[in-house]
Amino acid sequence: MHWPLLRCLLAGFALTSCDAVSESPSRASPSALTAASVSRPNRSVRPVLDRTHIEAVLSRYETSVVEPRLHIGSKAPPLSVDGWLKGRESGIYPGTILIVETWATWCKPCVDAMPHLSALAKRHEDDGLSVVAINVESDNLNEVRAFVRDHDSDMAYPVGYDAKGRMQADWIERAGMAGLPASFIVGRDGKIAWAGHPEVLGSVVPRVLSGDWDLDEQRTLALQQRLTVPYAQTAVALLAEDSAKAYELIEVLMQSVLATESEFLQGLAYHIFAAPGVLERDLDVAYAAASIAGDLEDWNRSELVELMSKIREAQGRRAEAIALQRYAAKIDPSSSRMDERLKTLLADSASEVKRSDKVPR
Repeated sequence: MHWPLLRCLLAGFALTSCDAVSESPSRASPSALTAASVSRPNRSVRPVLDRTHIEAVLSRYETSVVEPRLHIGSKAPPLSVDGWLKGRESGIYPGTILIVETWATWCKPCVDAMPHLSALAKRHEDDGLSVVAINVESDNLNEVRAFVRDHDSDMAYPVGYDAKGRMQADWIERAGMAGLPASFIVGRDGKIAWAGHPEVLGSVVPRVLSGDWDLDEQRTLALQQRLTVPYAQTAVALLAEDSAKAYELIEVLMQSVLATESEFLQGLAYHIFAAPGVLERDLDVAYAAASIAGDLEDWNRSELVELMSKIREAQGRRAEAIALQRYAAKIDPSSSRMDERLKTLLADSASEVKRSDKVPR
């Protein structure tokens, strides 16, 4: 299988929209191999680097990050709508919080987000939250109309269309976003409170509604997060050019710029483990990056724990590989893929024991 995870992430997409991270698992009944007593994995401990060393290494690859013109705290542009396909006309009104979802019929993450947006709108309707979706396809209106009719139950909010490209220019491009999906939250003061992938809305919306969302703080965090892409790009390039420099930078990134970026840590881990063109595969570093990501995600991503299991198997640490795969199967008991790999590991381990018993002593 080809795993272009870093390429997808570096293009500006979130992990769940990078479908090449793993094959879609087929569904089966819960596994008998998944026991309730399966142990939770542990985060790999790396030597703590001196702050002076971290700053020195980062300075070698220092890059300037330009804040997009439309950023957290900016006054929201007007909605550009040529017509409404569903619901009454909507807009930005003082005192209300609005989710602006730009979308297209061909954007799978956009389509996947629709029922979740509807659920958010219904759950927080009395809290002053509303949702509006604006299609940004310029030459596809008849198909868009048909799509909205076919997905009526999933789109329980007003749906408009912009055929002139103004939402693309004024919202998506001005926000520095790579493309769709692109969601925005406009606060009660008419300012941009957040912009990003719709999968994150469920955790952001309650904080914005409660007032636990400081615009200045979030603006600073958003600017810092933009550093992840150029530094990760540099690390990936160095893995194919200079292993010593690559791993020196990656060790620093794990304790600085990428310390809380689970998606990029997982991407780096797999890139080190299996991507073509890597000169030297330091599997201890790959495992450490994956384990930090697992800890950040509270160990709830089965494909991440499976990756850790594969790394341990490649290192010849079969008992750890089995324990990790068992945990991956526990996270997603309906995944036949997780189950089948665990069975294979157990069978291979049993075969090795049988072979060792036959060796003359």
